[in-house]
Parts: sequence; C-alpha cells; structure tokens
Amino acid sequence: MDYNNKKFKAVENTENGESSASTIFHYHQQGNILHAQYSGGDIEKGYILGKVDAAGHIDMVYQHINRHGEIRTGKCNSIPYYTENGILRLKEAWQWTNGDQSTGISEIEEIEP
Repeated sequence: MDYNNKKFKAVENTENGESSASTIFHYHQQGNILHAQYSGGDIEKGYILGKVDAAGHIDMVYQHINRHGEIRTGKCNSIPYYTENGILRLKEAWQWTNGDQSTGISEIEEIEP
C-alpha cells in the first residue's frame, strides 16, 4: 500500500475524538515511513509520524493543537480496507497519550483527486 500524496477526510469518530468531517489529512510516504499533516473542524494544525507494514497497516503517533489552544497527543493503529464502491478507508483504533488517556475508534476515507 502506498499512501504517498493521498488525502483523507474523517467519516466516523467516537465522541471523545476531535476529528470530524471537516478534518482533512494529507499523507506522504517514503519507503515504510509515513508522515502527514491535518487540520479542519476542531483541529487548528496537526502532524502524524508512522510506519507502514507490508499489508498497509499503519502504526503512528499524532499531535495537534485544537481550537481551544490545547496540545493533544496520541497513538493509533490503522487498518486499510476498500468499501463496496472501491473507496479506500482506514479503520483506526487510537488512544490519547495526554489528558484522560481514553481510547476511541474512527474511520477516514480517501478523497478522490
């Protein structure tokens, strides 16, 4: 799986998450190293750094500043799959690593160029 230059939008998230349908993620990949920036909705600016395995699974950490000026950090494991319509989605199991340390589940979907 090559995520280089792919853009995603959030389509699902648990209540304790901060990404929303207004959050756009722009992924870059070189070898098995992935990085991304994201913003929109309740997120002013965010960054992701992770590793991609042979099956396209991503093990990542993230950090962002939200609209309240708070710095939030977390870790996430993403598993790719395709919808019936052939759209790439990532199912994500994440955990905040600051604040309440809570966990959540989200999904992001590729935005066609």
